[in-house]
Amino acid sequence: MTSTKTIYIATWGNPLSWDNVEYACDGEDDAVRSGRARGYSSMVCINRDKVDRYVIYVVDSVITVSTQPKNNDAYEVLKSLKQDGKVQLREEGGGEGKLTVMVEPTSGNYDKVWRSIVEEYVRRLANRWGINDDKLRVVITSTMGKYYGINTWIYNSYPDLMMMELIHELWSAINDVVNEDEHVKVILDVTHGINFMPTLTLFATRLAASLALLKGVDEVIIKVFNAMPQTWNYIKVFSERVRTIVLPEGPSSPVVKAFSMGLPIIVHKLCGQRSKGKGHLQGVNVRIEVRRDDEGGKEVMRVDYSGVRGKYMDYYEEALEDLICGKSRNKLYALMSDASKLYSKVNEVVGKLVINELNNLGNAIQRSGKLVKDKVLYAELLGEEFIKCGSGERDEVFERNAIAHAGLLKDCTYVEKCDDDYCLDVDDVVLNKLGLRYKQA
Repeated sequence: MTSTKTIYIATWGNPLSWDNVEYACDGEDDAVRSGRARGYSSMVCINRDKVDRYVIYVVDSVITVSTQPKNNDAYEVLKSLKQDGKVQLREEGGGEGKLTVMVEPTSGNYDKVWRSIVEEYVRRLANRWGINDDKLRVVITSTMGKYYGINTWIYNSYPDLMMMELIHELWSAINDVVNEDEHVKVILDVTHGINFMPTLTLFATRLAASLALLKGVDEVIIKVFNAMPQTWNYIKVFSERVRTIVLPEGPSSPVVKAFSMGLPIIVHKLCGQRSKGKGHLQGVNVRIEVRRDDEGGKEVMRVDYSGVRGKYMDYYEEALEDLICGKSRNKLYALMSDASKLYSKVNEVVGKLVINELNNLGNAIQRSGKLVKDKVLYAELLGEEFIKCGSGERDEVFERNAIAHAGLLKDCTYVEKCDDDYCLDVDDVVLNKLGLRYKQA
């Protein structure tokens, strides 16, 4: 029986402002309780023993807020952080009026330890609610907009940076808990997310699901839950089954493009080129820079981000490349054993086409009656006349034929005995005519 891993992902705005309410949990999934449960967070509806990994997503501004402290647990955690010298708290009002709490990191700690304070805040709060550190990952990204704490804070991130951080951190949180041939279920709780957070997280979860599929996971089911305002009914609002990979439209990566076309030997050849001239996926190392500024005669704190530039989809393509190249093969029998499963994650038709063409090549080797030792052309195994690879065909016709035969063109594909398997190669002309080349530095 195939095992299933359950990942709970929650988007959190400002925990300090959450009310203690009674949630009506729908119990529609085995990871969700049935009945009523009271707490500050919709997390109380989750069956803890059914979850393999908790992922909580917050933005940097979670520790520069000004609000009424409705959530006593969060307030106590912030007070403990103040006692440790990590945050400043200012309390105003109280008595018959309403208490307002303003928070920000301790002055002087901005650049070096900002994110560690954010993580510790979320981690201590989750611990109070019974989530152990070994199951918990805190995901933090930059943010945009104006927020109020002891001072006014203006955050100057941009969407591509937020997505790069979110994709990287989500995948890192999921990657070390899922394995090949498993099913994965994601409970995405958007109850407490603010502004862009639920939308970005759903899309980033789809991309992370694609990476999990490439790792070898059979399928990913994403279920989105939300608690309805005032009634606090915690219900599933959306569900999808992910079995195919989200591929960029017009990918810039030759490996990703060849993979999307269903060309396994070309993918392997390109991966060899990539390993010589291209670095592998790195973390998103963001530097937080805080400066004091003046806005209309009032002092404000501006948060700028440096160290990373680029488009999130380029970053995602690098992640795809890493996983595709990790799975690439150039040996016939090895490909026949796993290519159908891998390329069916592009789509089912591509998967069937790839395995059909590999079978045709295998049959040609068996029927030829030749003892293949030295490198021979596919056409020779078929006993057919052959022409120079790529000659006499327009590029668009050549591309169509290449896709139709999974890149195993008889005039361009070479076979050579390798121990108990057959090594496959393609003429460099194929890469040139398909426009699948890495630019030389």
